[in-house]
Amino acid sequence: MISTPTTMCANHRKRERVATCGICSSALCIDCVVHTSVGVKCRKCTGGAAATAPTATAKARGVDSAKTGGRKQKKWGLPVAAVGAALMVAFAGILVFGGGDKPKGETVAANDGLAGTPSESGTATTGAFVDRKADFTGGGQVRIGASLAVPASLGNKAAPGVLIIPGGGAQDRNGGIQFNTNLPDPLYQDLAEAFAQAGMVSLRYDKRGTGLSQLGVGIQVTWDSLIEDAKAGLKFLSERKETQGQPLTVVGYDQGGFVAMKLAQTEASVKGLVLISVPGRPLSDVIASDFLRGIPDPAKAQVVSDAMKAAAAQVASTGTIPRIETLPEDIQSIFKADPGYLQGLFKFDPVAEAAKVKAPTLVVRGGLDGSILPSDVQRLQAALVKSDPLVSPIGSNTLSLPQGQEGRFHNPARHGTTRDGDATAAISDWIRGNAK
Repeated sequence: MISTPTTMCANHRKRERVATCGICSSALCIDCVVHTSVGVKCRKCTGGAAATAPTATAKARGVDSAKTGGRKQKKWGLPVAAVGAALMVAFAGILVFGGGDKPKGETVAANDGLAGTPSESGTATTGAFVDRKADFTGGGQVRIGASLAVPASLGNKAAPGVLIIPGGGAQDRNGGIQFNTNLPDPLYQDLAEAFAQAGMVSLRYDKRGTGLSQLGVGIQVTWDSLIEDAKAGLKFLSERKETQGQPLTVVGYDQGGFVAMKLAQTEASVKGLVLISVPGRPLSDVIASDFLRGIPDPAKAQVVSDAMKAAAAQVASTGTIPRIETLPEDIQSIFKADPGYLQGLFKFDPVAEAAKVKAPTLVVRGGLDGSILPSDVQRLQAALVKSDPLVSPIGSNTLSLPQGQEGRFHNPARHGTTRDGDATAAISDWIRGNAK
């Protein structure tokens, strides 16, 4: 468990501490952090000049956990990490669904090309994997486009299976789009490659309404349908010969973590759970806090934040959306999604739901994620029966690294993102060691 107490920023009393100055020990919020070559400092101790952030690492320590019946497991430390501000405008789009690019066919794939794109050698320094077409039938008989990533060396053997559940917004089986660069950010593809390198089979799929998971006329994306799709994907994965008799783990990113929790509660086949960038507060509180932080005018920021909370509370309690024209323009796009979908999201209490999960859980956070805070990890861990934290010190919410940082999965020919390979490898190690 994490025992670090929650404090407020020394300079902004209403903002939560996310780091501590290495010189004067002042509590710092996101906007007060300064990166230096020797760690995090406040602006007073650096004269306001920021330096290059340190290289990301992920370290493990063996500990005996009383919660696991004396079984020795790895403990992923949660250091006080450097953090940066997330793009507040991202939340205006994550709840509204749109179309996505349709992924191509299935072939042997490696890190020299997009998954599903022909590769001459099928091998790379990260290890090749076979990406197989694996469409399945989701809720309401909707065809869900999916890919099964299998280690190229698996042969006729079976291996542990991992279901990757996409987060909010229009995300296909590979991932979403970076809001600051508008470039692909294929987190799920990189995870699949890391899992394959670790000898595991993974299933990732196009969220309904995107890629090949197209919806018929009049069919809406609902909260229940997302859970049904994930359950169908888990069943499909469990019945594959590549995973027969092997433990299954569910990985959920962002809002996909909410769905993953539901599966871990109800599906006996789930032996492990990984939550990546999942809040420990109601989603409406996260969005409202980001508006408070992201809008320069404090008075306007408060109005928008309060309106966000009030509108979300109405949707959660009644299933009805306020008249769009009565809402501040900043949040109007959020409430254009299906009411049933929004009600499921805004009613979801991460802490209460986490308490119902019995499977071992890894809670993952990017150190530069300004929306999911260390206290979110603390809340989830306090509720979970068996849990470990993992932080990517200078990783974003998708575990990508700042420009110029070396990463295990960086290849401009594939995508413009530098993923924290240490973090994805640590996730793989945790799954292999805990999902049994």
